Amino acid sequence: MGASNENDPSRARIVIQGVRGAFHEVAARLYFGEQTELIPALSFSELFEKASDPAVADAAIVAIENSIAGSILGNYRLLLESGLAVEGEVYLPIRQNLLALPGVTIDDLCEVHSHPMALAQCSAFFKKYPHIRLVESSDTAESAAAIAREQNRRA
Repeated sequence: MGASNENDPSRARIVIQGVRGAFHEVAARLYFGEQTELIPALSFSELFEKASDPAVADAAIVAIENSIAGSILGNYRLLLESGLAVEGEVYLPIRQNLLALPGVTIDDLCEVHSHPMALAQCSAFFKKYPHIRLVESSDTAESAAAIAREQNRRA
């Protein structure tokens, strides 16, 4: 893969789904290196749109399989439609964490906001806490940032 970043030709421009701190960032840095320039996309559709434009990006990291929750069929469809090709694979063990504001306990929580895949990975855990409503969002890291900004002590 030849990176074409005008400012630093050795620095690859990689599209990731999510914001800084997302698992896609970890995978991109593992595969392409720490100096990778990350280009965030808030949806997988946006990721494929950006990755398809050589003026925007050199490549993308996208999840297509999950050993707990299964295949991410929507991403297979987007890959097919984009005309892009798979160039490699990253195996990234995922360990989910339940985060809340300081002093908030699991009994205080009314909602958990996260990406549907993350919620699926944790479904057995949340069965023990029926008082918690699971709220799907497009990006877990962005949800965490919003909860911190809003000082939401119920989520």
